[in-house]
Amino acid sequence: MQTGRKPPPDNRNIYLAGFMGAGKTTVGKKLARLTERTFTDTDAEIEARIGKSTADIFRDEGEASFRRVESEVVARVSMLSNLVVALGGGAILAKTNWERISQTGHTVFLDWPADCLLARILHGEGRPLVEQAPLTDRADRLRRLLQERLPFYQRCTITVKCDEAMTPEQINQHILQQIEEL
Repeated sequence: MQTGRKPPPDNRNIYLAGFMGAGKTTVGKKLARLTERTFTDTDAEIEARIGKSTADIFRDEGEASFRRVESEVVARVSMLSNLVVALGGGAILAKTNWERISQTGHTVFLDWPADCLLARILHGEGRPLVEQAPLTDRADRLRRLLQERLPFYQRCTITVKCDEAMTPEQINQHILQQIEEL
């Protein structure tokens, strides 16, 4: 595949799924520019709708409230087309969300080794599911959470095995190549 080549005319959305720290937003913004699509991030939409950061929503209103609004955002986004959508790490856990995105677009799992994700997440901020756990338990909690979510991510029609040597541009080339092969 040639660098910079666009996928065939297809206005179905491209949904990026994966664990927190997988780079869905970074990759998604570049993919949207490359494919001349509009980019949206469901977590950012939730924050804008509620007027609080994700961490504050989890702290003040709880995960159930966050997930409810997340499902509303996914429902709205899935009615649109020609988007690249960075999904929150837990968005595809809800059956209704999965049905909506799998019927309206290409689902892409950004599959990173657990150690890479842990290194990114443990040194970052704004990860409420991490910050709720005591410091000594965070890595174990993340490994368990990743293992619980892995079967959901693996349902995606496209999987990109990522590693630290890959750039967002290389990841996008893998995504586009696999979309062309569908």
